[in-house]
Amino acid sequence: MAKEKKEKDGVVDSVKVAAERFFQQNKGNIYDKVDEPYVVSTGVVPLDLELGGGIPSGILVRLLGVPTSGKSSEGLLIIKNFLETRKRARALIIPTEARLTEKLRNRSGVKFVEKPEDWVNGTCLILPMNVYEKLASFIYTLVKTNEMHKPDNRENFIFMVDSMDYLTLESDLEKDFHEARKVAGPQYLTKILWSKLALPFMAGQHIFLAISQQSAAPKIDARAKDPLRQGGSSGGTNIQYQSSLVIDFSLRYEGDYILADETEKYDPEKNDKIGHVVKAVIRKSDVERYDVKFEYSVKYGRTGGNSVWIERDLVNVLKDWHLITGAGSWYTMDADLVKEIRVFSPEFPEKLQGINAWYEVLTNDRKVLEFLINKFKEIYASTK
Repeated sequence: MAKEKKEKDGVVDSVKVAAERFFQQNKGNIYDKVDEPYVVSTGVVPLDLELGGGIPSGILVRLLGVPTSGKSSEGLLIIKNFLETRKRARALIIPTEARLTEKLRNRSGVKFVEKPEDWVNGTCLILPMNVYEKLASFIYTLVKTNEMHKPDNRENFIFMVDSMDYLTLESDLEKDFHEARKVAGPQYLTKILWSKLALPFMAGQHIFLAISQQSAAPKIDARAKDPLRQGGSSGGTNIQYQSSLVIDFSLRYEGDYILADETEKYDPEKNDKIGHVVKAVIRKSDVERYDVKFEYSVKYGRTGGNSVWIERDLVNVLKDWHLITGAGSWYTMDADLVKEIRVFSPEFPEKLQGINAWYEVLTNDRKVLEFLINKFKEIYASTK
């Protein structure tokens, strides 16, 4: 009562005054205006479902894994979906490992440019550089410059460093190869970089993809699986604290390959490998999905961002739910499901010979594919 009376009598609230003065003096450093958030599909249906739709904007995403595990391809798929779904959007990729080959570019479906004058909305600029200070300054300048535009003219950016392991300080570049030295590791560089970018990225609703290698402990038995060390990935203990989303891609084994005829043994001439299954784990997310395993199929030879073999994954789910059943070499779809599909696709078959025939049907009929994806989401949501 006494405190309330003093305030009514005109006594100054010194705490409030101090706070107002601080906010006024530091308004250029306070991010109190946040652009409209959005979600970008990962291009992988099981992952989108676990994340509640896809990658949320304004965050740092860490993609971990050993070489050839799928992390770079997934990063490019996210970039493709980002550029296709955001109205005013540009991407920047920093291939520090120099592995952005022509084959990978064609497979990604991303429209790449190599000159700044060609960098417009809907494209991804390639910046082949590994000098940490220069890259960090350039990214920060882009984000801060964008803040000065009116809300209707602001753009969304997505940045991808592939990988953080190959970033180096400018001072380290000047040292001789024979000189004994301790260089700055990726965990330190990530910490410094994101400590400066976190708030601007949140305010501008940009996305940062940090690709990192996963190191494995030595093994004595050459045939044994690689025992990945806990925290052995670049980024160290900073991973779980700085990243809003961490996806750990697993090492590929012989059993993960997809053969032309999945019922027969591998033969390089008669039954070759036509794809493989990517296995990964969500280590951390903002939707409280921790240590959640998921997998998806990749088919070789596809370009334009269509490497993920969604058709195969959907057929396998339908088989698991007994909506497609097999008898000998024939596979039959549930009659009620077929009836739903024939409303908009009258010629859709009910029975096909060979499981590959179902893959082909879904590949050639995008409307049915989209219908089944939505059906899959509905059934999945009802089980949660």
